[in-house]
Amino acid sequence: MSYDLAFWKGAFAGAPADVYKQLVDGAAVDGCTAPTRDEVAAALADAFAGAIEVTARRIAGPGFELAVANDEPARLVYVTCSWQLVKSPAGFATLAQLRHGLCERLGCHCFNPQTMHFRRAPARFAPPPRTGPVLAEPPGLVLEHDGELVTKLTLTIEDARLAMQWPHVLARQLALPRARGLRAIALHTRHEPDEHDEAALQEIAEAPNVGALRSLAIDPYDAEASCLFTTGDLSRVLEAATGLTTLDVGATAVVLRPVEHRALVRLRLRCLAPRPELLAALAASTLPALEELELGLGTQAAPGALAPDQLRTLLARLPALGRISLVRCRLTPELIAVLAEVAPRLRGIQLEGIDDAVASALLELRAAAPAPWLRLDHVTCGDELALALDRMIGASGHVIHPAVAQRRRASVAAARAAASAPVVRAKGPAAGDRVVHAKFGPGTVAALDGDKATITFDDGTERKLLLRFVTPA
Repeated sequence: MSYDLAFWKGAFAGAPADVYKQLVDGAAVDGCTAPTRDEVAAALADAFAGAIEVTARRIAGPGFELAVANDEPARLVYVTCSWQLVKSPAGFATLAQLRHGLCERLGCHCFNPQTMHFRRAPARFAPPPRTGPVLAEPPGLVLEHDGELVTKLTLTIEDARLAMQWPHVLARQLALPRARGLRAIALHTRHEPDEHDEAALQEIAEAPNVGALRSLAIDPYDAEASCLFTTGDLSRVLEAATGLTTLDVGATAVVLRPVEHRALVRLRLRCLAPRPELLAALAASTLPALEELELGLGTQAAPGALAPDQLRTLLARLPALGRISLVRCRLTPELIAVLAEVAPRLRGIQLEGIDDAVASALLELRAAAPAPWLRLDHVTCGDELALALDRMIGASGHVIHPAVAQRRRASVAAARAAASAPVVRAKGPAAGDRVVHAKFGPGTVAALDGDKATITFDDGTERKLLLRFVTPA
């Protein structure tokens, strides 16, 4: 038994089943064409990492085959899949790769004549102009489009065998006409650092449209991921990308020379093993528009050293700075004193690694000169100091500490208990009590009936009124 899928390209009118019937019978349908054998072979070689067999009249892969030939006037691509392929979990993944290779890469529609299920080609698909042989794009390359132009390129390399290819992939993508709309690049790698990292950075610096680039992220690491990228000279990219506003670099090491860049607004430099000249080069650079700065100079287990004079010189060179983060840095009371000097012009400060000495310094300086929004991560000081920091910061910051978290949980539980407690209403008047009515004056309650009372007023009249209209005398 087999399972068939049909693929074709182009806009059409009418029901997909009718179009499929015409195409399979060999009739022409306005606007509909089939991709060539070379296009199909390249797309599937990319989707299945080369694990396909291509001959003159067929393309075979794991559990499927296609009968295509350049010398035959085919109207569609007909794929025959084995029945075992669609009945196993691994087969579903194979079918997903197959559809991705032909639909996402080539802009094909997919029709299943057995189930009549139709999957239209991506609405924003715009095939790039090809002037030469088709070059397969590697797994891990994601392109975001705006019409025919690519606006963002994301490239992830996790296989060390593909590491040497990624500078060439970058060069090819950046040279295409569709890259003239490129505004953001994100590069991620999990292979061991080597010379190919520097080559990738060089390709960005020499790209034809690098001046229009607005955002560059180079392996921004997180708590769960190791950072294995080793950049070349980052200054070359800053000098070439004059319109860059955001630079996010997480690396084993960063090479930087003093530069002048008047558009950079956000800079994040996080290095596992920073070079000694990094901070000196940064302090000697001219960055008049920089508003956000994050420095990471080591790891949580081995935070890097930062001299107070270095930090003071750096902050003096950044007139527009509004937010600073010092993470994986060895904090000292002297560094806190330097931050206190510039705190009045800052909107926010984030610090990581707060021991008893640093916590005491923060309490003293915050009391003397109120600081902006403050976030304290990896607080290792005692419970009393952590709670004092939390009380001092209040709603204008956040303290990450077990004692603070426990107190907040208790406060939330108490607030919820208070909100769910039954409301105790004030006791109403009883028979014989003296009350006053705004219109009829004082009187005595003669009898009660639910929310009403019979009242004998001092003028001798007796009336039955709602209790809410009388008050105790």
